Amino acid sequence: MNIVRHRRELSVPLALLLGISLFVILSLQYAWSDLSFLIGGNTRVFDDAFYYFQVAKNAALGWGLTFDRINPTNGFQPLWMMLIIPVYTIFKFSFETPIHVILTLQVLVGVGALLLQFKTLSQGVGSISAIAIILVFLNDYFIRNVVSGMETALVVFSLSWIVYFWTTRSNHRDSIAFNSIVLGIISGTLILSRLDAVLLVLVIFLLSNLSSKHSKSKSISWPISLITLALILFPYFIWNVIYFGHIAPISGFVKSSFPQFLLIDRLMTGEWQSLLWPNWITIVTIAFVCEAAILLQPSFRAIRFLMLLVALFLFRVNAIFIVLFLSGMFDGFYSDHMINNGHITFNQIVRYLAIFGICLMIFELSFLRWGIMYWHYSWIELVLAPFLAIRIGNFIGRSFKIELSKIISYVKGRTFLRLDFITKPRIQFIAIIVLLLLSGRAFWKTTSSYHNQLGSNTESSVLTWQHVSYTAAVWASRNLPPDATLAMSDAGVFGYFSDRKVINLDGVINGFEYQYALQQGHGVEWLGQKGVQYLVFHAVDEDHYAVYTYNLPSRKFRNIGGTLKLLPYQEVYRSQQYTDMGKTVRLIIWRLDFPAQAG
Repeated sequence: MNIVRHRRELSVPLALLLGISLFVILSLQYAWSDLSFLIGGNTRVFDDAFYYFQVAKNAALGWGLTFDRINPTNGFQPLWMMLIIPVYTIFKFSFETPIHVILTLQVLVGVGALLLQFKTLSQGVGSISAIAIILVFLNDYFIRNVVSGMETALVVFSLSWIVYFWTTRSNHRDSIAFNSIVLGIISGTLILSRLDAVLLVLVIFLLSNLSSKHSKSKSISWPISLITLALILFPYFIWNVIYFGHIAPISGFVKSSFPQFLLIDRLMTGEWQSLLWPNWITIVTIAFVCEAAILLQPSFRAIRFLMLLVALFLFRVNAIFIVLFLSGMFDGFYSDHMINNGHITFNQIVRYLAIFGICLMIFELSFLRWGIMYWHYSWIELVLAPFLAIRIGNFIGRSFKIELSKIISYVKGRTFLRLDFITKPRIQFIAIIVLLLLSGRAFWKTTSSYHNQLGSNTESSVLTWQHVSYTAAVWASRNLPPDATLAMSDAGVFGYFSDRKVINLDGVINGFEYQYALQQGHGVEWLGQKGVQYLVFHAVDEDHYAVYTYNLPSRKFRNIGGTLKLLPYQEVYRSQQYTDMGKTVRLIIWRLDFPAQAG
């Protein structure tokens, strides 16, 4: 018995080491893949990530925080930008190497998230659930989202950190001041990683305050936490006000409809269905079904069980969640204490994440005109969903411990086999071995998927708009003057690789001045004042035209801020045809002639 227990205890850290090793191997494959793979048919690094790269590169070269080397900008998540600027300080004259280094940095951030989640589950649920979480990190979907050049890796790490703190350190009542300061630091890190995470901090603050009123002792001093949080956030917001005249970044300003409330119209017209991915809604719905089931009185055990099974059924989209559920149930069944003693904080934080998810959806449907991107909610599938599956299983394992024990005893008494050797340490050891085998299978499956995608990307003649933008950028870097100024919407890849001044016409990585020029209908004049010589558009669906009309819309003020009339003789570059959004299109670069160019 002692030998089995020793093997089990030794196998847990070995499983963690193996999981980290497999995750690093898989992730580095993607991080150091050829650039054509990263931006090609199976896109790994999206156009928006190149906004970060270009601003960081310009900052390292002494241009300041600007995408186009003309207009200062704050259209980015601040903490992620702060982390990648040093990379470009070291590799400032290289285009590809910094990208691979940044993706490698994200791998390290992912390792940190894995360590935090592993320790959280080890202390808050059980060792089997902790090992099972490794499967999530070995999944291709997880790696594609975390190793993407965007801020997602940092958000997942920050959420993992706050969950870890909430389930471990927040229970230590002997260091209230220290706990409070740490919580303020973690909350500040999370908000600076993704500014809309302020909603999560508000949820934690409000609900924790309500629950602490019913507790005789407190482990957090919220005034200290809020003061610490303010000291972290105020410099950023003061910088925004001083240099840009707005407390919010330009990317938020452009997308915001505030004070106009859009939610009712979107619900009435059904527009919300095209803005939110079904998986987000499903997972948050599961969370609230589970909350309703768990909060029922113990006398409604059968209803509880049915509701939780319904929630589990909704998780059928991914076998990993079934494994997580079974792992949570295993740990719950073999736990020595009941659900309400000891680990309620893990349940609380899952509840807070679910409430944050619904609050974020309501906020964005209410006040964002456009730009509701899937990476805004990637944490739902990468953090909330795995924890939720474990929590459902853990609750069933604990709540129905007596019934499960009777079933096991019945099976032992009725079978002709001797099952006395099936003891808790042996079963846990077997479970660990099974999870390690599943981890190996996940590693093999993700590696095979990578090589298949790599092969299809190499062999396929199908182009994407990012690949076309890259090809056009290389042409521009070789054929246009070094001081040429261009303008383009969706300009991340092109602006980065062309090594020219490229003004972003979406406005998300531009300055506020452009939006006010569009509001007044002076968009064309503003481009002329900035010295724009070329216009780039990646989705021209008219192969032959006498005059091509290009509008300059302001999505903030919902008006057309100017119109350019473009003639065939002005074309200096035309890409080959490709398919974008179901249409056959080309990327075209026109030479402009101000002021006669205005429509």
